[in-house]
Amino acid sequence: MKNPLEKRYMHWRRYAEVVNVLFKYGFGFIADRIGITSILFNIRNRVKGTKISTLSGPQRVRLMLEEMGPLFMKLGQILSVRPDLIPEEYIRELSKLQDAGPELLFDVIKTAIEKEIGSSIENIFAYIDPQPIAAASIAQVHKGILKDDSEVIIKIQRPDIDDIVEADLAILKEIAGLMEARMPESRRYQPMGIVNELSRSIRRELDFVREGMNIDHFRRNFEGYTEIYVPKVYWEYTTKHMLVMEYIDGVKVNEIEKIDAMGLDRKTIAENGARAIMKQIFEDGFFHADPHPGNIFIIRDGRIAFIDFGMMGRLTKEDQEHVVDLISAVINRDVNGIIEAFFNIGVLSKDVDLRGFYIDVTELLEKYYEKTLAEINMGELINETVSMAFRYGISLPSQFTLLDKSLMTIEGVAKQLYPEVNVFELARPFVTNMMRKRHFSKEAVKERLDEIYDSADSLFKISPVALDVLNKLSKGEAEVKFQLEGLDKAVSRFNRMVNRLINALIISAVIIGSAVIVGVEGSSIYVPLSTIGTVGFIVAGIAGIWLLIDILRSGHM
Repeated sequence: MKNPLEKRYMHWRRYAEVVNVLFKYGFGFIADRIGITSILFNIRNRVKGTKISTLSGPQRVRLMLEEMGPLFMKLGQILSVRPDLIPEEYIRELSKLQDAGPELLFDVIKTAIEKEIGSSIENIFAYIDPQPIAAASIAQVHKGILKDDSEVIIKIQRPDIDDIVEADLAILKEIAGLMEARMPESRRYQPMGIVNELSRSIRRELDFVREGMNIDHFRRNFEGYTEIYVPKVYWEYTTKHMLVMEYIDGVKVNEIEKIDAMGLDRKTIAENGARAIMKQIFEDGFFHADPHPGNIFIIRDGRIAFIDFGMMGRLTKEDQEHVVDLISAVINRDVNGIIEAFFNIGVLSKDVDLRGFYIDVTELLEKYYEKTLAEINMGELINETVSMAFRYGISLPSQFTLLDKSLMTIEGVAKQLYPEVNVFELARPFVTNMMRKRHFSKEAVKERLDEIYDSADSLFKISPVALDVLNKLSKGEAEVKFQLEGLDKAVSRFNRMVNRLINALIISAVIIGSAVIVGVEGSSIYVPLSTIGTVGFIVAGIAGIWLLIDILRSGHM
């Protein structure tokens, strides 16, 4: 345990490292503007503003974040899905961020594993490969074999990574606060808001128990789906800092030659992978937010295995409906539908230019009018419309930007496997099914029936009182200060209007009730339920026609 003085020293030393890297890549002016160079004993004079002139601005930002460490790389990943904050060329470059770290000696890894399991590794593992499969900035991954010969993956966090992340978070929060206070132009980029989002994201990623729960949740969602495989978590050995899961013996989804050598059908794999993402989005509301080729493996029997569940997206039922509305409008190239969907999803700025937004969306869709759905990249089109929405001040929640990234990534992977794959057509059944459920499921029908009942109940409570007052007025039993002509005719028309309204409500209820009955499997003791429902439709239809004829004859309600 470090004492306060040691922590303070480490804090300032890390501060100096961050400022050093800022100057190295040509961003020392930020340190100057917010005043941290003087606080840090004029670091600038020692660094002497090292310049990397051969690199573009986006490249310098990416390399700078990689050199600063895991937290800053995570910051870059968050910014890479924020077209509302940074230009497209920076987004493209930050998407290339490589989460890699120096390999730790196996003795260090062995000590970390034994700390987590509370005993010698020989008591749990028959073998652990000292050569890591991957060395990332937060964790290192090794293959191992349990005492029962089960092959596993051991994902162990780097020692002291919690302290490093917390120290960097404190520095970032100080820098963000100083930027908002001393660089007013930075406020539009919401520095403190981004740091807070980063803080939540990195803390979730550092909790391997949460990742294990994500895996189990994902597996439950795909129970019965033979084309998708989800690895098992070994909970008896999993802790907050170590994840032990089943080893997947397969090849990465972008290793085309190996997939061909296995004799597998790439078209089937591409379509199954795309359908799996659609299911996650439209049915489960729980999706893999980082489905890049390194996180998707193909097993020898053709099944698709997802790995690395640290970054997952969640959608509420309302979110799913908004996504359905957007994709449905995109499929149908409905400009008004696209705009309405974005307005429902996002938060509008006060000065949004609705007319300009309409014109730009129309022009965007015109590029695709001559193309079939098979010729259009769904992810690319949605990403273009999302970027356009951001430019007009429609700020989308972070889950929708994750969804946008996930769709673009999985479509790119699918087209790499099979270029002719039609993601729009694969999405259509999910969109159609969700729209059907929204309007015709038992829950939706029950909701409509409840609304009809409430309306009818209110009408029955109000109309007798109103009719009683009008009848008394017509009979002279109530005194009024003015004289009405033709009151009898008005009362008669009002009576007829109320009766028709009640009849219409009853007919609507019969139609909806019949729809529910027809959709229910089974039968009553004497008559099949479908027959009862059909009779209900016929009766309601005759009553509706009679009501319509009566209205047309009278010329008014």
